[in-house]
Amino acid sequence: MAPVAALAIRALSDVDSYIAIFIISVFAYTLDRFVRSTRTYRQRFKISEAHKCQPPPQYPHKEPLLGLDLCISAYIALRNSRYLEAEQSRFREIGNTYVSNFIGRASLNTCDPENIKTLLSTKFSDYVYGSPRSRRLRFRRLMGEGLMTSDGVAWKHSRGMLQSSFGRGHERNLEVFDKYWGRLLERLPTNAASTVDLQPLFFGFTMEASLDLFVGSSRPPSFDDHVISNFTAAFDRGLKIVTVDFGLGPLTRFMSHSPLKLRKDRKFLESFIDHYVDDALAEKAASSSGGEILGGSSSLFLDELLQRTSDPIEIRAELMFVMVAARDTTACLLSNLWFILAQRPDIFAKLRQEITSTFPLGEKLDLARLERLPYLKCCINESLRLHPPIPSNLKTSIRDTVLPAGGGPDGKSPLHVTAGTPVGYSVYALHRRRDLWGEDADEFRPERWADGKQPGWQFLPFNGGPRTCLGQKLAMQEASYVTARLAQTMARVDSRDAAEPWREQYALTICSKVGVKVGLTPAPARFKFGGRDDVHSPSLGMKRNQTDYI
Repeated sequence: MAPVAALAIRALSDVDSYIAIFIISVFAYTLDRFVRSTRTYRQRFKISEAHKCQPPPQYPHKEPLLGLDLCISAYIALRNSRYLEAEQSRFREIGNTYVSNFIGRASLNTCDPENIKTLLSTKFSDYVYGSPRSRRLRFRRLMGEGLMTSDGVAWKHSRGMLQSSFGRGHERNLEVFDKYWGRLLERLPTNAASTVDLQPLFFGFTMEASLDLFVGSSRPPSFDDHVISNFTAAFDRGLKIVTVDFGLGPLTRFMSHSPLKLRKDRKFLESFIDHYVDDALAEKAASSSGGEILGGSSSLFLDELLQRTSDPIEIRAELMFVMVAARDTTACLLSNLWFILAQRPDIFAKLRQEITSTFPLGEKLDLARLERLPYLKCCINESLRLHPPIPSNLKTSIRDTVLPAGGGPDGKSPLHVTAGTPVGYSVYALHRRRDLWGEDADEFRPERWADGKQPGWQFLPFNGGPRTCLGQKLAMQEASYVTARLAQTMARVDSRDAAEPWREQYALTICSKVGVKVGLTPAPARFKFGGRDDVHSPSLGMKRNQTDYI
């Protein structure tokens, strides 16, 4: 029995040793966490004291533990096309900067121009774009890894590839616009009693023009209406799913759309873009002139990508990004503008008078002269103000930092932002602040831009700072061109939804939920017949390709 007792005593001693080691380890870990927390608290206290920071107002949660009340109400508002309206109401009720609870995590929300300037420019390096994990996981599911889903070195690399391409080739834009304007014109009814929805036509125009500008019209597949329509539909569905998932955050696993739909759409999008990428890479490999692209393509953008990389996945991801940047933002701008023009015949008449006095019907447009038309620019700016194509966004702090406003009862004191805090900023609410834009901030009034003054950081339709939209000049040119062409061609535009207020369709960008349904009255057109001028109205049924406008 003695050996057994000795073994038992030794085992108990070993157990005691293990328990002692465990207790010491737990104590050491707890002490380390306590020391670290104390050090962090002191550092944050010093930062707050040095900048005289004050806490921001808080959202009045009914369920303060996880903030599920706000999450659910925001989700319902999004489903009812009222998300931006609800967001704006919260800012007006609580203040221009406030903190809310998002699934147990404090999140800042702001529409203060100084805070947004700090996020996007002054302290750009203190923040990453979006919530890194959620943004990458969700947007990468649709578009892959590119400019929209990257930060740091990867973002600089993607930005560098795209920047030089967007800065070149603008002389070709007018040629492409002219080409696809003819296609859009053919789809417009010539009978004033007919109704047409301009919104899908705008999306079709910007999609076709973007493909031509960025990947080249000489590359397969051909611009078939059915293929373009399928591509557009898949892209729209994917963006809607990703946008909803991004807003839901951790709740995505319980309330998300089916991932199978997104996977199917992404597969189709990739196969569509890969036709262009594979053909371009084959031409590059077959070229004997050190990388010069053969085949007659005049697409500066894809050629520039091919000069910098031969990775088909990287090229595809960047092309997907420019499809969003070039197609959606411009199409949404046009849709939102013409929704209002159709309901405001006084504004349309004034705009048409300016355009037709400079470019009579049939006269070829000039982009440089278009940019100098003051009322056209006022109307476009006012549409961008009232309905910014990308209405809100998110940054996340990567270190302790300070925002210049939002703290204290009056919201004018600096605000301490701890590392890892999500900071959402609403361009939509910023553009409708009555203290910045007047009591009529919710109304469409182009004349507010007549003085030509630049409003600075209170007007951000194309973001700001290092992440300013690369395609803003192209978007302004394209929107000006289509608006001028329609105003040239149509003497009257009548809304078929005059009693319907504008409601958002939110899928990363915003456009009209009900479309832009209008009746169009063509202007009498002047044609040249055998050396003499005749006046003819397209509404009489003349085929447009039988003769040329002067």
